Amino acid sequence: TGNVTDSVIWTPAAGSRIILQAVIFCATMPADNVELETSTTDVLPPFAIESYGCKTFSAGSSALWMGTTDATLNYTVRTSGIVSVMLSGYETNP
Repeated sequence: TGNVTDSVIWTPAAGSRIILQAVIFCATMPADNVELETSTTDVLPPFAIESYGCKTFSAGSSALWMGTTDATLNYTVRTSGIVSVMLSGYETNP
């Protein structure tokens, strides 16, 4: 609920990397500065949710993003509402 900055949302098992296939961000109030990132890379560049609703990101049957070994995914959001985040993907050894 409310503002979140660089909160870890997915930590892969030691020695593994994340293969991200889809992301859904939903908010009960407008949200801006919504971002999915690692410590060094924007996975999704900053975007906004203008009103109550969801934003979906996918690459079909391909990977939306492939992480490096042991890279965690973090998210940032600025809102006065409640935000839900759903990630779809898997972990693999390099």
